[in-house]
Amino acid sequence: MLTMNRTPWAVPRRGRRPVAFAAVTALLAGLVLAIGASEAKAATVDTNAWYVLINRHSGKVLDVSNLATGDGAPIHQWDRTNATNQQWQFIDSGGGYYRLRARHSGKVMEVFNWSTTDGADIVQWGDHNGTNQQFRLADSADGYVRLLNRNSGKAVEVQDLSTANGGKIVQYYDWGGANQQWQLVPVGGTSGSLPSTFRWSSSGVLIGPKSDATHSIRAVKDPSVVHHNGRYHVFASTTNNNGAYSMVYLNFTDWSQAGSAQHHYLDRTAIGGGYKAAPHVFYFAPQRLWYLVFQTGDNAAYSTTSD
Repeated sequence: MLTMNRTPWAVPRRGRRPVAFAAVTALLAGLVLAIGASEAKAATVDTNAWYVLINRHSGKVLDVSNLATGDGAPIHQWDRTNATNQQWQFIDSGGGYYRLRARHSGKVMEVFNWSTTDGADIVQWGDHNGTNQQFRLADSADGYVRLLNRNSGKAVEVQDLSTANGGKIVQYYDWGGANQQWQLVPVGGTSGSLPSTFRWSSSGVLIGPKSDATHSIRAVKDPSVVHHNGRYHVFASTTNNNGAYSMVYLNFTDWSQAGSAQHHYLDRTAIGGGYKAAPHVFYFAPQRLWYLVFQTGDNAAYSTTSD
């Protein structure tokens, strides 16, 4: 797999950014403009869903301080708890812009006092659909987005690249830093109630066993599925005609492609042969690592990757 070095750039503190750095950021901004990356393709916003917004640099989330419900309450970053003051709904304002509504208060995120200056506070306020409350999503790498304010054109960021709880959320010139990049993670729908009736439907077999020159496979089961960067990634158990277990990986962009996707057998990787089964895949934000956890007969084991 291709990998990316995520070591943050050494950025000077505000007010002391050297001319050379400013020239580089201006050049990068011009390049982004030239390739036309004006609207986010990495994030598909569901206006009926609630999201946690995870900062790429710190791994912490967008949070209304102290569960405040009043106008002007500051927004900062905090460890993820999935509390309602960390859950945001995107309300369509038209033209590709959205308002971000906090679940606990019903108020929306805004640039305070319609400011257009770097470092202006981001707070919550009653929803009046002002342009200082409207944000569009601009693509960054690896499925992250930047939130650009309609009134100022500036990006929402964690001030001074802070990684601490309580790090201040402000607007700043859109230079594409990791502290300006956010991952949108859905945390559930608009209601906690269950339907009074339900029914099952079946598509038939989506993924079946596939043998190759070194694997005589008779069954596939235990799928663990994640959707990342526009692709479905599936890890599953396999059993061969001798009854031995192993694991397989495949990926595709749409479930209609699942049956034809190439199977990659993980006994051919560093995971190795022998009994390996029941995979489970998840992303652990505090370490910025993907984990693959699986059985190895008498014990459990795991493997990690950054990409």
